[in-house]
Amino acid sequence: MKWLSLCFSLCLLSACSATRVIVNQRYLSDDQTSQIVSTLNEAGFDVLTNDYEFPAAIQQSTLMYALVLNDPNTIDEVQLRLATLGWNINSVQPLVTGNQWFSNNSLGLFLIPDNINRQQRDQVSSLLRQFHTDDCTPTGSIKLTADQHYQMSFDQPLSAEQQASLTGIWRVTEYPYIELRSQDRQWWFYLVVEQQTRADSIGRIKVTSITPVEDYFFGGCTFSAGVRE
Repeated sequence: MKWLSLCFSLCLLSACSATRVIVNQRYLSDDQTSQIVSTLNEAGFDVLTNDYEFPAAIQQSTLMYALVLNDPNTIDEVQLRLATLGWNINSVQPLVTGNQWFSNNSLGLFLIPDNINRQQRDQVSSLLRQFHTDDCTPTGSIKLTADQHYQMSFDQPLSAEQQASLTGIWRVTEYPYIELRSQDRQWWFYLVVEQQTRADSIGRIKVTSITPVEDYFFGGCTFSAGVRE
């Protein structure tokens, strides 16, 4: 009898649990994210955020939903709450698309502000990672960060002058070209960006490569990073 009572209680808890809303903040400002999270939390939703790449098929603000929802009216409720903040979502789609996945009783929000150039933002976002050399000597890496700093490392001895070039500022000059400028302003490196999709036994991988336009002290090594689609 106790076991039956426990199972019944668990079922009730599951049925009454808050719907989870996952907000993709990739194109949102901090203020926009804060407003959306606060509004949905006040409405009783369990809100999480991430900044994953959007599925390629999503070109406008979109709400995606799990096929199993505790309350079918949840979708309308989220749309109404967002409308009070100026977000009108006309695209509503079921799971699953691309590399996105949500559990039962959950929704995903992919929001694109009107003033955002998504292509430019994606170009920069695709560079925010650590790139490693491809079968090249010396072995090394370049890390580009969102605060426009870079850090390089190599497995070979470097002169004091070369050591001074390992950290600094980076920027996109005119895509697909990027510039790395050392902290002491004595070194400038220029690299060209290339993107391609490769396939292996598991699936597809989106590979971003950066290649120096000159040899510099680390040769003509290409640096690459991949994200599974």
